Amino acid sequence: MPEVYVAAGSNVDPEKHLGLASAELGKYFPGVRYSPWYRNRAAGFEGADFINFVAGFPTDLPLEAVLA
Repeated sequence: MPEVYVAAGSNVDPEKHLGLASAELGKYFPGVRYSPWYRNRAAGFEGADFINFVAGFPTDLPLEAVLA
């Protein structure tokens, strides 16, 4: 089964928004695995720190369905 990897990040209330994103991924893709969450400074502009993670999961869905 193909593996899909999704990178997610936010610098606007990142704990809340990434928590919601990971919950949605888990709802649609039960086998999802997550990297540790990383905090990074904004690059190229002044702004709040970003939090980022990568999620990976197996799926037989076509790419268009995963992106929908």
